[in-house]
Amino acid sequence: MSKMKKLINNPSLFFRDYLNKRVNANTKNNGRNSVTVQKKVLPSTVAVKKIAPKPSGLIAPLKALTATINLETTHLNRFKKYKYYLHNGENMTAGPNHLNMWLPLLISFRVPFLLIIRDHKLYGWVLKNYPTVDVAFAKSAGDVGEVVAMTEGVPLALYSSSTGNNIHLIRFEEIKHCFIGHGDSEKAASAHKALRMFDEIWVASQAHIDRFHNKPFNTSGLDFLKIGRPTLVNALKQSGTPWYERGETKILYLPTWEGSNYKNDYSSVRTAKQILEMASGKAVIHAKLHPLTGSRDKSISNAQELIKSSFRDNVNVSVIPSSITLLDIYDKYNIFICDISSVVTECLALDVPIFLYYPKNVEIEMAVSNMVFEDYCYVFSSLEELEALIARVITGDDYKKEARQKAVDYFIGVKETKDIKLLEVLSV
Repeated sequence: MSKMKKLINNPSLFFRDYLNKRVNANTKNNGRNSVTVQKKVLPSTVAVKKIAPKPSGLIAPLKALTATINLETTHLNRFKKYKYYLHNGENMTAGPNHLNMWLPLLISFRVPFLLIIRDHKLYGWVLKNYPTVDVAFAKSAGDVGEVVAMTEGVPLALYSSSTGNNIHLIRFEEIKHCFIGHGDSEKAASAHKALRMFDEIWVASQAHIDRFHNKPFNTSGLDFLKIGRPTLVNALKQSGTPWYERGETKILYLPTWEGSNYKNDYSSVRTAKQILEMASGKAVIHAKLHPLTGSRDKSISNAQELIKSSFRDNVNVSVIPSSITLLDIYDKYNIFICDISSVVTECLALDVPIFLYYPKNVEIEMAVSNMVFEDYCYVFSSLEELEALIARVITGDDYKKEARQKAVDYFIGVKETKDIKLLEVLSV
């Protein structure tokens, strides 16, 4: 049957054959390192009038041929002997925050690794912000398998977040799979059952191991490795100078986001305006909101803009963009107001007073260690309590200083941190 007869007598067959030929041609030309093209084929059941189409009608079916990018390996070096994979299954909401924590450190180690990204927009962000990093984008389980096949023999995979698509790489039994997370805290998400799928959980210190053992599930099969918090080495060095001798008093307010459900909602951001108003009368205070603020509770999605507009004329208050990494700025402050989150551990490294918001009269879930917040933080649940505590501490009565110094080693692992234990493990 000629093409013209096929078009007139059976249009659906004509366009199906045309699209199949185009897809096959693209696949042959692109080779292994190119994108996978998904076919959108017109089903034979589609009813089409058997009339000669107008020119514009010929163009419409061609739009069905769309190229969906599933795999990109142009920034992968097949001839390099990678020591490990770093897998990040997040999208642009949380991905940059997690990667900003680890990539500068891992790059500085000069141990060859391949970053595997699962979201195409995040992949583009990596290319722009970390152009020297070897990175592959793999959307599906099959695409991850392609990356593993191209880099055969990589012995180790590290995971910076607990996402469902981790399983696409974990299924490869010849690889050792280790969870490193993106900061540990007393949040419930720090220790949960799903993490038992990993060969090892790499933790900062004994505190994180205790969180698991205090959970009501069987942890006997878990293997832990203490690596400290290598990103906090410089902060530990700075902690040798008393906080009140580090220049003028400057407060950094670090509210967390509202969590994935109400039992994980540790956030004080709904009272941020009152906290900033009160504290600004005592010292300079800056606020840095969590990047995920408003993800679940849309009523606070514009919290950052509201705070900015409320304090436009107050020189003692300013808002730091959430895109800025905490570790790049936090050593400029000597008092912190925090919620229950991983920033508490990071602030501990500086040995400064930490005022911690603890929600009252609400049901929250936590992963508790063997050292409670009240031991080393100034805990408050109301604005009045916070005001009284700040007034007492900044006038010279830092009565939790000794307990705070004990907490540093328990939560951070000072020896492993200073010895850069992580570099030692990755270099083997």
